[in-house]
Amino acid sequence: MNICSIICEYNPLHEGHRRHIAFTKQQSEYVVAIMSGNFVQRGECAVLDKFTRARHAVACGVDMVIELPTSYALASADDFAKFGVKIADACGFDAISFGSECGNVELLEKKASALMSPPEGFANDLRSSLKSGESFPKTICKALGDNACTAPNDLLGTLYIKAAKEAKSDLRFLTLKRERSNDENCLSSANIRLQLAEKHIACGLLPDFVCTDLNNYCTNVAFLKYVHCAVQALSLSQLAQAYGIREGLENRIFRYKSQPDFDSFIFAVKSKRYTLASIKRALACAVLGITKESVKNGFLQPPYIKVLALKKDKSELLSYLSTREKMGKIILLDNLKKQSSLNVIQKQLLQTDIDASNLFCALHNKKGAIDFTTPFLV
Repeated sequence: MNICSIICEYNPLHEGHRRHIAFTKQQSEYVVAIMSGNFVQRGECAVLDKFTRARHAVACGVDMVIELPTSYALASADDFAKFGVKIADACGFDAISFGSECGNVELLEKKASALMSPPEGFANDLRSSLKSGESFPKTICKALGDNACTAPNDLLGTLYIKAAKEAKSDLRFLTLKRERSNDENCLSSANIRLQLAEKHIACGLLPDFVCTDLNNYCTNVAFLKYVHCAVQALSLSQLAQAYGIREGLENRIFRYKSQPDFDSFIFAVKSKRYTLASIKRALACAVLGITKESVKNGFLQPPYIKVLALKKDKSELLSYLSTREKMGKIILLDNLKKQSSLNVIQKQLLQTDIDASNLFCALHNKKGAIDFTTPFLV
């Protein structure tokens, strides 16, 4: 079986994603998306629940969607990439396909090799640039002495390749050059989220089924208020253990948590060293109980595979994953009873997924307990 994977969020899915899926289908027999669940790397709720977004992916040509565990969906770019690659490799997929600004896999492979054997003084330069408030992509490229590679998707692709090299994986990589996000006929996910906030969506530039579902999109207002409330009950020690908390960030959070609302709280915490995105990610991890230790330990376990959507005529993919399970590479969670086959660390990661889903549903007035009750056949 020739299976190509796409590590994604689809928050929400747009025409650029559909173009990328079509490109990937031309290169492979099957396309499997490894998709973030109800929370995404920005440290926020997704605009639509994970099962709806998974159905959108299948409607656009993906054959199967499996979930990237919440603990890694909320991780740094490096750990997000590493665990996505870990899943693809454990499942025995042949390749990973991604969009990039440069559209050149060979160039990104060279950058990945440079990251694995960085120049002298790289660590100090990296630390210094981050402290000065520069973005992560710009910081990485500046530390490498390559100011031409600051585009975020180029960096993410580089991190995929680097992760595969470090894992000695045989995964191949395919990339499609991204269209310019300022093209009036091509909306990015960020553009769409901005339009949602302004109560206006250019539906003619989105798949019809996506636009219909966005009429009931999920805002972050309730979640951010919940974060501000929940952090009040966290001790300094609990904050320090949370994934994403580094270099004394727990002290700033603890110092300013008594601010009257989330916006005043997070802007008080923000500094050149700590960007808004990194703070929001760390806070989401803190209130969901995601710790540095649990993320580290999760990398040492065979990944569990939770299917969010599957085309009815592609059931052979489940059979294929069952063979990988028999080889001890993965644990296929195709029903509730299979949870008993998980070890303590895996159960902790899965419980985080379940807690995250229940929180998402509660915040948006939806019925919870959806993880093993929602049909995945599409």
